[in-house]
Amino acid sequence: MTPPKTHFAERDISIRGQMVSWALLAGQLAAAIAVVHIYDLETDLHLRDVLLWTALGLVCQTLLPRKWWPFTLAMICVAGLFGFAGPANASVTLMLGTAILFLANLSIKWIRWTSLLLVFGSLATVYVILPVWAEPFTPAMTTLGVMFMYRLLIFLYDRHQAPSTPLDATDLTYFFLLPNMAMSLFPAVDYRHFRQHVDPARRILVWKKGMFWVVTGVFHLVIYRWVYHHLLLPAGEVRDLLGLARYTFFNYALILRLSGLFHLAVGVLGLLGFDLPRVFHHYFLATGFSDLWRRINIYFRDFLVKVFYYPIYFRLRSWGNVRAVPVAILLLFVITWFLHSIQWFWIKGQFPLRIQDGIFWGLFGVLVAINAWWEIKYRTSHSLTGHLPTRAFTQVTRIAGMLVFMSLLWSLWTAPSLDEWWLRIRTGLISPVSQYVTLSLTLVCLLFAGTVAWLVVHHFRLARWLDPEPSSSVGTFWSAILLMLLLAFPWVAPALQRSTDMSMAGILTEKLSDADEIRRIEGYYNHILTGHQLTDPLAGRKNLLPDTENDARIYTGDFRHISKKPDMSILLKGQPFTTNAWGMRDDPLSEEKPEGSVRILLMGGSFVVGSGVADHEVFDRRLEALLQPNKGKSQYEFINTATASYDLVDCILQFEVEEFQKFHPDILMFFTHGIDGTKTIRDMARQYKAGVRMPYLFMDVYINRAGLRRDMSEEEMVLLLEPFTSDILEDGYQKLREVCDTHHIRPVWVFWPPIARAEAALEEKALSKQIARNLGFELIDLEPLYKGLDPESLTVSRFDMHPNALAHSLM
Repeated sequence: MTPPKTHFAERDISIRGQMVSWALLAGQLAAAIAVVHIYDLETDLHLRDVLLWTALGLVCQTLLPRKWWPFTLAMICVAGLFGFAGPANASVTLMLGTAILFLANLSIKWIRWTSLLLVFGSLATVYVILPVWAEPFTPAMTTLGVMFMYRLLIFLYDRHQAPSTPLDATDLTYFFLLPNMAMSLFPAVDYRHFRQHVDPARRILVWKKGMFWVVTGVFHLVIYRWVYHHLLLPAGEVRDLLGLARYTFFNYALILRLSGLFHLAVGVLGLLGFDLPRVFHHYFLATGFSDLWRRINIYFRDFLVKVFYYPIYFRLRSWGNVRAVPVAILLLFVITWFLHSIQWFWIKGQFPLRIQDGIFWGLFGVLVAINAWWEIKYRTSHSLTGHLPTRAFTQVTRIAGMLVFMSLLWSLWTAPSLDEWWLRIRTGLISPVSQYVTLSLTLVCLLFAGTVAWLVVHHFRLARWLDPEPSSSVGTFWSAILLMLLLAFPWVAPALQRSTDMSMAGILTEKLSDADEIRRIEGYYNHILTGHQLTDPLAGRKNLLPDTENDARIYTGDFRHISKKPDMSILLKGQPFTTNAWGMRDDPLSEEKPEGSVRILLMGGSFVVGSGVADHEVFDRRLEALLQPNKGKSQYEFINTATASYDLVDCILQFEVEEFQKFHPDILMFFTHGIDGTKTIRDMARQYKAGVRMPYLFMDVYINRAGLRRDMSEEEMVLLLEPFTSDILEDGYQKLREVCDTHHIRPVWVFWPPIARAEAALEEKALSKQIARNLGFELIDLEPLYKGLDPESLTVSRFDMHPNALAHSLM
């Protein structure tokens, strides 16, 4: 394949010119590494380390003879594998990957395919069953699955089409690509394109192109953060038409994260000397369904067309193009759906079969097929004719129409369920006429502005400046400008924050939005954000710690849903987790209270029970150890009854069902994160839909007042219960106070602040505190507990917000 033409003449660059160009490249790469470090970009994906390894590869290509490049790059990729995965997982990945590569190169077809199917079938079986001995090697199996899934199919196809050649270092590099060591989400790089040799005289141009893609990727990731934190409206806050428009459009805009990661991956490969084409191409400017299919995730589309579409089409060609092309496209989108599910299986260990996936890929496929059929049937042309302003307006209208349609379709694909998606749509559509007028005027203004911008770009021929060839001087100029702006922003951010009262924490550091932070505090974050969406903050990240919490649960059949097993000793998140005969994470306990002692009952959720810390590190054990030496004074005995996911109503019901009064507690400490109202109404909706009886009369009263029906979706129920949140919260605290008064127990309200605090959670905390004060609770507000401390030093892991041993010691 001939290299793409550029608007400047290809020519040999002088030694001095090469040195200047290399120095500029080195400076830009250093600046890109600095931006990634300053902004804390994708730390969990080791993005900074990937760029550091890339810098090493760039230096090696400059200093070493060309004949050593393939072997050197292969060794850098292998070294990167050991650096990212660790010695054990890297060794397993390398050995199995090399064996798979050897099997894929066998000359006898049936032996080759049988062997590969057996290997991957065995890997998938072990991955699903995950016996104890295999748990430490979960990252190795994930890495093998995501690295070989697409590239092995491309490799087998190309090897079948061309004469077999011996395996070499470039083949090893192709399968163990450096960025893929850290990024599970990775473009389907074409084997033939990857193996094309680059003329040494053009290597500077290839490096410049790679640098352009790296900067583009970094810029997309920064913009993604801005959209995610400050522009995206959480689904639960959609209340009208304008809210619906904001939610759907900016939810679609989150594809910037996927685009950023893919641009970075291709850019790194460019800096390692591989001349690869663009991976995305202005997908927000698509004018039709076929046009969008050509612009978005180009590598994946080319892979599908080469490996699946052409073989299907040539088998159907006797039907004629009018029939063969649409049918082949429809089958191609069914394959696309299946491949995306397999990809998610290797990343997250589950094979998603959701009706939303079928609707998304089915509808998209049908529309692309209809578009292709129309073009073949009526021989339509994509070129626009007519008066220039008319052409401009037509083009902009098509772009706007595609954005509106894809925003709605994308919101359906990323919704947890069809019911929840339809609830958002219905809520938005039931809006006053003024909202429709406002939205219509906004769209008209945007169409007018877009038409003017199109005419200006066309009249002044700005396209070559705004969308330059990546390896050109203009491309280098834009890369440098973007890097300077990104490096300058942290210095401007404090002033911007003071003048606009806008938090920069989500831009300059990696953190979840307030809405997602509340979900994480509520205890079902893993079920929401680790779904199959490719644009959420956790997509593509491997689960490094096996969750064995199910081993510690028994199902109660009442509103609480779960409780802890008694007399149990397991490892939870890698730490010893032990319960006594009463199912408490505590020492053996007798019903009879020792004479002269003070018994304090601790009630709450996963923070209090100590999820992710060892038995002896939970705060109440440490507190008892501190107080025990004072033998001359009263003995304080802390009884930890907390259970993961418990909130206010769960704790009240637990006290009554398990008859905690038999332990004769003197004090009851209820620990809250300040979101008991939000959690309670969600639990009420979930359990009411499941047919579980409400434990207290006041809950049935509010369910009737809200007009809940079991055929409603959970989200719709939550929406109807929201106006009663403060009343439900007050009645819940009143019930807890009554329980304490009945058994002569002093009630204490304790606020344990989440380590990463959401503003909405703090607002509800103030309401809870006021209600508790009015009801006579003693108050302990630990709001400043973690002030001035690095949040990462206080959590179990980067994306597990539970307090670690240090955070418990601060209690």
